[in-house]
Amino acid sequence: MSSSENLPMDQPLGLCDVVGLAVRIWRKNLGLILRALMMPTIMLAISTSVLQFCLQYGFSGFSDFPRTVAFIGAAFAAFLLYIFALFYLAVQEIALVRLFTGFAPDWEKARAFSMKRLPWVIGLSFINLMIWGVILAIFFCIIGISTFSMSLPGAGPVLGTVGMIVGFFGIIVTISVMLLYMLMGFAVIACEETTFFGVIGRTFNWVGRYFGRTLCFGFIFYTIFTAISMPVSLPVVVVSVIDAIQAGAHATAGAEPKLSMPVLMFVQVWESICGLLLRPLTVLSFGLYYLDLRQRADGLDLFRKLRVMKEQFASVGENGLQGR
Repeated sequence: MSSSENLPMDQPLGLCDVVGLAVRIWRKNLGLILRALMMPTIMLAISTSVLQFCLQYGFSGFSDFPRTVAFIGAAFAAFLLYIFALFYLAVQEIALVRLFTGFAPDWEKARAFSMKRLPWVIGLSFINLMIWGVILAIFFCIIGISTFSMSLPGAGPVLGTVGMIVGFFGIIVTISVMLLYMLMGFAVIACEETTFFGVIGRTFNWVGRYFGRTLCFGFIFYTIFTAISMPVSLPVVVVSVIDAIQAGAHATAGAEPKLSMPVLMFVQVWESICGLLLRPLTVLSFGLYYLDLRQRADGLDLFRKLRVMKEQFASVGENGLQGR
């Protein structure tokens, strides 16, 4: 179990106070956050721009074989860059969380710790991917059965409608809970010195013990995050809608309207900037929430206060001996 020398909170906080503390730390250390996340964010912007360009303009026709092969190669290279940038970004964010939660004294040690946890990040991401696959498979099975039931006579349409509602409601709830577990898992990776299976166990233990509180925190954070991110994302929506209308008006009969290249680049750059600014707030908020749970259960703040008192008494004793 990790110990902290410089906790950012002296006592357990309320849920809104945790988010408020995250915002204050984010604002105070914005320069370090930008330096740490700039490079992986640029990689993500480049890779997503190339992928979207290839999907929109590269596979409209397969008559030109060399051109198609070139676009496939570019899309594959962009996909590899995208995967690399995601893990690079995750490592940097884990280092930031460890530093700002007080489990590392400086950026270098936080970065060294997060690099050693890269296999943990890859393993947790793989498990999440498998779980997402199972969830989506179950969802599509429910939708398929419900659609088939709606074509049956008698109570079939009613059962099909109920199945559709249950399926969509279930997928929303499941995704929300999975996101909470995933974010808490990355917080455990950042703050705990344990094995990979220890990370999984600690994640289920903390979320299970404080499930209601975690749900409330997730709802509060999502509400605040939405209020912040919606105005920031508005220019992308406006520009995309205007360009789509213009593309539809100038498109030939039977042709699918596409975003113009300047708008495509603007959307990717703007979304990358928004992610660069807002994504650290998400991981930091859940890191501080995890620290708050540790405060409540393990009394980290009490241990720190006792350690400070011990150091003060030792200092007084040394000064007394020197005075004699």
